[in-house]
Amino acid sequence: MGADDGGPESGEGMSATWRDRVERLDPRARAELAARLAAELAPGESLGDPQLVAHVVFRREGNVAPQELDAWIRERLPATFVPARFVEHDALPRTAHGKVDRVALARTPLGGDSSAATTPAPARSDARFEKLTNLFEEILGVRPGPDDDFFALGGHSLAALRLASRIQRELGVPLSVATVFQRPTVRAMADALGQPDPVGSPDPTLVAIQPSGSQRPIFCAHCVKGRVHHYFELARKLGADQPVWALQPEFPDGRVPVASTLEEIAARYVRAIRSVQTQGPYRIAGYSFGGMVAFEMAHQLRRAGESIELLAMFDTVLPGHETGAARTARHRDRLSSLSTGGQIAYVARSAFGNVRTLARRLGRLPAQWRRRWPVAWYRRLGAPLPIELQDAFLEEGHNRAMYRYRATRFPGRLVLFRQGESDWLKSEFPELGWRGFAAEIVVEDVAGRHGEILAEPGASFIAERIRSHLADRGDSADGAGPAR
Repeated sequence: MGADDGGPESGEGMSATWRDRVERLDPRARAELAARLAAELAPGESLGDPQLVAHVVFRREGNVAPQELDAWIRERLPATFVPARFVEHDALPRTAHGKVDRVALARTPLGGDSSAATTPAPARSDARFEKLTNLFEEILGVRPGPDDDFFALGGHSLAALRLASRIQRELGVPLSVATVFQRPTVRAMADALGQPDPVGSPDPTLVAIQPSGSQRPIFCAHCVKGRVHHYFELARKLGADQPVWALQPEFPDGRVPVASTLEEIAARYVRAIRSVQTQGPYRIAGYSFGGMVAFEMAHQLRRAGESIELLAMFDTVLPGHETGAARTARHRDRLSSLSTGGQIAYVARSAFGNVRTLARRLGRLPAQWRRRWPVAWYRRLGAPLPIELQDAFLEEGHNRAMYRYRATRFPGRLVLFRQGESDWLKSEFPELGWRGFAAEIVVEDVAGRHGEILAEPGASFIAERIRSHLADRGDSADGAGPAR
């Protein structure tokens, strides 16, 4: 991949000539450029997960900095095509036939990466620092510098979970996955370990994803497994002026049982967000299960006399929203409106959907039972759960609270971001079961499946729509509930 021959417009930034030419391309030409770029990526050496490495030849020295090239690519390619590292060459290796030698590229030492930090390792004999460096290398397959970002080196959410698990097991210190996102370098993580509050939050349930900015903060409730890593990309797309805090379980290691009702969970988080923002209007959001938590938090804040400026859900389904009688009536009405052939197709489609759902649930059972028994024994022994078992513990408790919850009508606006993939639930229940439970429901379709909508390109779309909704409302918010 070569940069344009034109020189840079100034001493910093991407070549103006190259940038302008790309911006003038039509969509088809841009797609061809993206495909060409993807074809130039070669797999880097890795002891764990594979990663994409971009091998770059700059036709003129100083034409573009690797960091700026990375930012430019992230705006134009899907996340799966964004290189984890950039390796600069004077010329690409060629085969005897003049083609790019991809085997030679794959064997190129990644130490030549021009985007890697050049800060020398600190002169300290800190065993913990050295252990963290080794763990980064084992999981990423790359030897990091003290200030190299875990995610810039090819890390992702699953790798962050593995890193947090290894740190907890081998260093014997508690560490949440959120801390890996918050402190993604060896130096920062080494400084954070052992501190009572490694993420600098005023409450143990709060994760300061992006604590600074002049806007009112957005508080995002965790998913059913207690994770909050989904929100880091969204926070970045919302911009540096928009504070974003995430809410996570206080005791994910099983020391304390999960609250038995969703109302209890929401009440705990309402106290937490008030340690950051003492009065409204409030901006609250949640992904999947977290959307239900956000909904109940909005209710409790209104009853306390506060107003809600934003209530957003990311693909949250309200379970139990349809009674048996209503379900029977819906099927009867649909069948009566169809021809005989349409009725047969409708019944077959419904039956197939039910069988597929049952098969999916049965397929999960072995893994669920394999995790449930160790969780029970750890808790019986009074030992904290390792990170690998915390998902199962939290998911079981949160599911119990979720299915007990009985939603009541929220007298304000609900912004419902819904997965863009077409499925039976979306066609039968466009509001995912929330119809009638808010004075106004705005549905926004987001590209991708359920687990993908907060990644790119969904994160950019959601960030833009959130900004638009907030701008539409100006300084207004839903009216407060009863006065205190």
